Amino acid sequence: MSDTQSDVTIETDRVYVPAMIGSEKFVEEAKERVVEQLRARRDSGKHDTIVAVVQSTSDTLYTGTTFESSQPQFGFCAERHALHNLFHTNPELDSFERLFVAGAVPDPNEPVTRPCGACRHALYETNPEATVYCSHFIRESEGWNAFSTIEQYTVAELYPSAYQPAT
Repeated sequence: MSDTQSDVTIETDRVYVPAMIGSEKFVEEAKERVVEQLRARRDSGKHDTIVAVVQSTSDTLYTGTTFESSQPQFGFCAERHALHNLFHTNPELDSFERLFVAGAVPDPNEPVTRPCGACRHALYETNPEATVYCSHFIRESEGWNAFSTIEQYTVAELYPSAYQPAT
């Protein structure tokens, strides 16, 4: 069984279609990074989690995974982890181009994983015009039923009423 599927299920007007955008290479590389992360977690006996891949303005990719703690305030989301990895490695950067996020679901008909409110805010403060690809995967005995649906948004579409401090 393949770890990825090339077919895209068309369920909404937000479905990613490679011919429509110029970032097919990013999406393919991000999917590979997600599967690499899932394999590493499986090999170490850990459960599947949300994985995010962010592309810097210099086209470098950074991966993040969710960190879950019994104390919610100590945990963090994959999206913010990936952003942290980007900005920690490149303190001179202040923006990103694209983000891909995928989470484990029990059924391929489940909605795709989208960033939480805190992540949407962090993404918005970093680049409201960046593109966000949202997907999901199902762990199977021989791999993953991965990325059957990918939805595409801008950060501003995901966070339309962003907090704007008074100037």
